[in-house]
Amino acid sequence: MKKLVLLATAAAVLVSVPAIGSAANIKSVLNKSQTVTYQGVKLPEGVAMYPNNPKALFAGDAKKDIKSVLVEAGATSADVYTLNVKNENEMHYAVYANVVLGKQLSSRMSETKHVNTDPSALGALAAAINKGDSPVLGTFTVVKSLVKQGNAYEGTLKYKSVANNNSYNEILHINLSEDKYTGPNARFIAIDEANDAAIYPKVKGLLNAKK
Repeated sequence: MKKLVLLATAAAVLVSVPAIGSAANIKSVLNKSQTVTYQGVKLPEGVAMYPNNPKALFAGDAKKDIKSVLVEAGATSADVYTLNVKNENEMHYAVYANVVLGKQLSSRMSETKHVNTDPSALGALAAAINKGDSPVLGTFTVVKSLVKQGNAYEGTLKYKSVANNNSYNEILHINLSEDKYTGPNARFIAIDEANDAAIYPKVKGLLNAKK
């Protein structure tokens, strides 16, 4: 029975994680202990985190793990997790990333200049993403433009991948903020579009949790 449960979990990871799964990633997910707190804050009931190295369409078309893609692009640091989310009797998965963009990556993400009411580096970054001119984030559709919420910008993007006549859609929720010590920061939550409406409300607090 235990073996069947593990096999079922592995299958669920392949289908549900907003990434192109691999045997190594699945093994990593299954073997690592879950945590139910993040930065000292208790996660919502039914939500746990795996500190592993998932892939997702928003980072290099899921050809490499998210952390490697972001760090190689110039991020100062990137903490990436798989979220295990229980919704009623079903288990779903999402990806969460907390990234210190640093000057190099934030500049690359906002290479094209756009008119924006916020002249700050953060405003320029949000404007570039809203116009689809952020090459580091690949090809996407803006579902909800990044708008200022307090001291941060929040918005939603959509990614589409077609392989073997099968289409896969990923929803990416973004929060951009500025830290006086580390500069521009970004938090991402990537979820399979089919599960987004049910899963995002349970984990959205991770986007704007206080540091």
